[in-house]
Amino acid sequence: LSQRYDKRVLRLAADGAVEQTIDLPVQVTGIHWDGPTLWANLRFDKGSSDITRFPAGGRPFEKVEHNPQSFASLAFDGGGFWMSDLRGPTIVRSDAFSAVGRETP
Repeated sequence: LSQRYDKRVLRLAADGAVEQTIDLPVQVTGIHWDGPTLWANLRFDKGSSDITRFPAGGRPFEKVEHNPQSFASLAFDGGGFWMSDLRGPTIVRSDAFSAVGRETP
């Protein structure tokens, strides 16, 4: 569960209990969990979006892709992410996941 204006993500258990809270430096507009790895669409600067990966174990986050346009959501299709234009009808696909791949333990 992402909380855009509170700048945090909550990882929930099957019963809805909070398992983990991740505080973020900026607003979050979309998330995807890939096992223990969090992928997030973050808004570091007004008018842009950054797909960011938060590796398991509390290691530092990594900006994987910068988009000079504001996008919301972060849907995963098994190979890439889909986002929608914050102020328009455009839907785009990002290959950021393919470029970096799954985190290996």
